[in-house]
Formats: sequence, structure tokens, C-alpha cells
Amino acid sequence: MKRYFEYCDEKSSKFWEIEFTKENEYQIRFGKTGSEGTTQIKSFDSKKNRDTEANKLINTKIKKGYQETKDRLKKASQAKKDLIKETHKPEKVFKTVSAFLKSINKLLVEFQVGDFDLNYEHYCEMGVSDFCVTSGYWLCSISNTGHDHIGIMPVLNRPVNQWPVGYLDQNEGTLSTFASSVKTWLPGYLIAESQKGWHFQENFEENRDEIIKILKPFLAKRSREFVDLLIANSSTSKLYEIVEPGSFLHEYHILLEKEKFSLNEWKKYLKKYPFFNEPLLHILNLDKADKVIYEKLLNCILRHDLGSYSFKLLKMNAKKMCTLFSENETPLYPLLLNFKNNKKKYIPMADAFFEAGKYYQKLKQYWKAYCCFDNSIWAERCETEEFREDAYIEQIKVAKLLNDEVFYSQYEGACLPEKLKSDNNDESSTTLKELIESFKEHRVPEPLAKLAVFWDDLGTYFCDEFELQADKYDMAKAWFKENKKGYSKIIPFVVDGTGALFAFWLYKSGITTENAPVVYLGSEGIGNTVLAENILDFMQILTANRAYIPYDKAFFEYNDEYKTENNKYRKWLKKEFGLEVIKNPTEKWKQAVAKFPSFEQWITTILK
Repeated sequence: MKRYFEYCDEKSSKFWEIEFTKENEYQIRFGKTGSEGTTQIKSFDSKKNRDTEANKLINTKIKKGYQETKDRLKKASQAKKDLIKETHKPEKVFKTVSAFLKSINKLLVEFQVGDFDLNYEHYCEMGVSDFCVTSGYWLCSISNTGHDHIGIMPVLNRPVNQWPVGYLDQNEGTLSTFASSVKTWLPGYLIAESQKGWHFQENFEENRDEIIKILKPFLAKRSREFVDLLIANSSTSKLYEIVEPGSFLHEYHILLEKEKFSLNEWKKYLKKYPFFNEPLLHILNLDKADKVIYEKLLNCILRHDLGSYSFKLLKMNAKKMCTLFSENETPLYPLLLNFKNNKKKYIPMADAFFEAGKYYQKLKQYWKAYCCFDNSIWAERCETEEFREDAYIEQIKVAKLLNDEVFYSQYEGACLPEKLKSDNNDESSTTLKELIESFKEHRVPEPLAKLAVFWDDLGTYFCDEFELQADKYDMAKAWFKENKKGYSKIIPFVVDGTGALFAFWLYKSGITTENAPVVYLGSEGIGNTVLAENILDFMQILTANRAYIPYDKAFFEYNDEYKTENNKYRKWLKKEFGLEVIKNPTEKWKQAVAKFPSFEQWITTILK
């Protein structure tokens, strides 16, 4: 069975298709109408579950305004045939093409280079992928909807002037490229009626007719990509007209082709055509710009208008920037120095951004500098797993320095690459590998990762019968009688000799394993309590070498049996984290209990 749905309004035209390919599997295809779209396959343990999930998806699409269409193949095929027939019509079309159009056609040859065409679409799941995409590419992230972005997409082994330009529909999770470079982005951007004017100071609807006139000759030479894209465009009939030289695009192109940069010429152009977004025009010739342009660019960065590409340019010109501006002229001066001196070449140090934030109206206004960092880390390389790891670690550093709960809550539950879950992924540590696997989408904190390596090296108990162990057997799930409201908030990492669990408690939004309290879950359901404020406090409690007694809600006396091993642990903890030995953990435990909500009461609520 196959069902096909379409959604059309004045801004977009897209499709969504679902097909039952096997008894327990379905295939989904979606994208812009007329394109091949993106395909995803999902399998289930039964036909019933497959049908249930499929019906949910179909109902969701219908609620969003999608309508089922049964004769879509016939319509799409005929539309493409009609348009191709018209676009390959008479030679007289080319006889009237001006020198401007010919030069633009020459630029459009770039479309044929590389892996990108006008209909390339990339589906990205929300969460970390959304974080990567929306933080990564954007030349301009201004939108009257607040959800859609246009930007330059970095490509490895290509010069900046050959990076393609894309458009992100954040609601749908699609990323489409429609131009091969900055110089050719405008025609590709304007060709889709749904994207008109969103990233300009004014809507250019009044200029659309002459834009359409310009694009007609492109279609005649670029049949397939343009035809596929334009099947859903209701204004295709206007493409048969030819524009005369002298339009705003004509003048725009002339300015781009000038060998010498003139600030006065740009000012004149911008004054004549105010609907252009001024920073875009500056960026196109930034390498030839003077101090005035750089100053404007810095102001744009502080407004978070230009995203990562502006930082790419700052980095490329860091040396020049440092000579143009003194420390008193820009709050981003520390960043410029960092760019200039940074040997890593692609990620600025988190400390420099933190300092810039303090420099800029003190700590209360750090967010603007953090936003700059959020975008800049994606400026040099594509979204590879290695780069995501490096960038994520840098983000964590900033978040820690600022005690930023917003950061943690924003990416809570996101699916990270395996290596992201720990900064100390020691390949020799079996326990660490098991913890990473059992933590799933959550990150193994650095102290716990190091403890796992120490545990494997030591090879025996060092605090009573404390055993570092991943939740391989769904112990938390069993403890909460498979109540997801309970076990989904608990991440065990220790089991003691009685079978009790020690775990992170993610008791509210924004809490991660980095800052979550450590709790005790008794094997008989007695004495459950918050034990430590965080993982480091818990590790310090272990230096006392005293087991927790759930019946008495107290700690045993020092266990001489593990004296030698505990001394090794104490020395290791002091060396790694500078933590001193505590002989009586009661005070630290009571501080933790007072700081957090009642763990016992929370359990009672879950299991009542």
C-alpha cells in the first residue's frame, strides 16, 4: 500500500509519501514537490505496531494541512513535460538575451560542478542535528517566521567562493541547496516563490516580475534542475519574458564584477535599492573592504545577524583586524587575538569567548558572545563527527564557565556520537565502554569516565563492596516496575554488595549527568535518598571507605579490609581532581539532602 499527500500554500509546495514495503516495515519519502525527496525506512517488531505508528503519522500530516492525492504521478509527469517543451522552444529566446544574461549564464555553469544541484535535500533530525545545522552555515539568520534560514554551507577542500548556498526549513527539518556560490545565490534564491524576501529588509514582491524575466534564459539552458524545482511554482508562465538591462539585478552584478572595491558605490547602490540586506553586500567583497566595513560587520555580529560566516571572515582576516582596531574599539578584541594566535585553526578557545562576554557589558550580557561562539565553531569545517565532538566539548566548557542551565536544557536528550559521551574515551577500559552504551543519549561525565579507567586498572574493590557497573540488565527499569516515569530519570552506574543502586537522578529539565545529584536506591526499597550533590562529591564520599546503611540511614565504620586499595584511590583522586579525604561523609550527605527535592517522596509519587 502506498499513500501520497501534498501540502501547498502561498509559501511552499511539498509532499509526503508512506509505503508499506514489508509486513513490519514502512518507507517514508518527503520533500519539495517535483523533487526526488528524501527516503527513510523504519522497521517494527510487529505489523500491528507498524500500522499504529503509520496511522499516527498520517493523522499528524492531515492535521497540518496535507491532502491526499492519488493522481500525482500523472500530474507531475505532464507538468514536467510541458515545462521542458516550453523551455526548449525557440532560438529567438537567446537572440534577445543581453550581455548581462550571458554573463550570468556563464556563472551558472558552477551549478554543474560538485555534488550539489538545485534540489539536493538533506533531512536532519531535531536535537543535535538541528543544533549542528542551524548553528553551522548561516550567512544571514533573519526571518520573519523565526524558523527559516538562508546561508552558506562549508564544504571541505573547496575555497570559500565555491561554497554552495542553502535554505533551511527548520520546521520540516530539510536543508536545500539552490545555488553553488555566493555570486549565484540570488537567482537561485528568488526562483522559489516561497522564499521571497524573507531575508531582506523589505519584501521584494514588487520586483518579482523583472526577476522572473531574468531567470527565463537560465531555464532554457539548465533544464532538469530548474524544471524540477519549478513544477510547484505557480509563476512559471512569467518566465518567458526577457528583461532589459538596467534592473537592480543588472546593477548588482556589475558591482560584483568590479575589480576594485568602492565603498561609495555600494552606498549608492544600497540607497537606491534599500530592500537588500546591507551586510550581505558587504560580505561579498569583504576581502577588499576597509575599516568602516569591518566595523559594521562587528556590529552585525553583536546582533547575531550573520551567523558563522561572519566569524569565518573574522578569522581569515584576524591579523588585519587586530591592526585596524584597538582594544577599546570593540568588545570582541580578545577574540580577534585568539583567532590570530590559535594554532588549532578551526575552534577558538572557550575561555576567550567567556572573557569576551565579561568584557562586553560584564557577565549579564555574556549571551551575545556565547551566541557568537555557538555559530563560529562551525565556520571552518563541515558537520563531520570529529568536528562535532570538538565543537561540543568547546560548548561544554563555555556552559560550565557560565553555569549555563539554558545550554543543558536545550540539548537534553539529544543523540550524540559515541565519543561525545565522554571526553576520556579510553579504548582499554571495558567498564567505560559499557557505561557509554548504557548511558545511551546521555554523556558520561569526565570524572566518572576517569574513575572507570581507574577501576579497571585497580581490578578490585576500594570502598566496601562498591562496584562500578553499567546498567546492562535494566536494573533501574526493574526497580521501578517498568514505570517509565521513574526509570527514565535514573541512570545507574554503581552496584553494591546488597544489590543497591547508585545513580544519577535527572529530576528536572536542564539537569544532565554533569550536574545531577547521585542517589541511592536500596535493594529492598528502604533508605532511598539523595547521597551527593554531584559525581565529584560522590567520589569524595568514597574516600571515607564507609558503606551506607539504608535501615539506619547512616554510614558504617571504616572498612579495614580495603585499606590498601582505598589509600590508592585517595591518592589518585587527589592527583586527578585535587579532592581531599573525608573521614565522615555524613555532613556532605546531609547538605545534598537539603539541597534537592525529596527523593523518597518522588519515588512514592511514581510508584503509588
